[in-house]
Amino acid sequence: MAGGTAKPTHRERNQQVRAWASANGYAITERGRIPNEIYEAFNNAESAPEPVAEEAPIKRKRTPRKKS
Repeated sequence: MAGGTAKPTHRERNQQVRAWASANGYAITERGRIPNEIYEAFNNAESAPEPVAEEAPIKRKRTPRKKS
């Protein structure tokens, strides 16, 4: 295989899922079966687009009024 990224092994994927789940408030053990609901939530979060931060409007200074 030339170029590209390799697909993670099952062990690596499980480590990613466990780390994501614990960081996102799911109760998960270090060993044992990972519940399907956690896999589904991980896959949904992974496929969701990253939120784009809105740019703050540019504040323009007003020119002072001419005194008459």
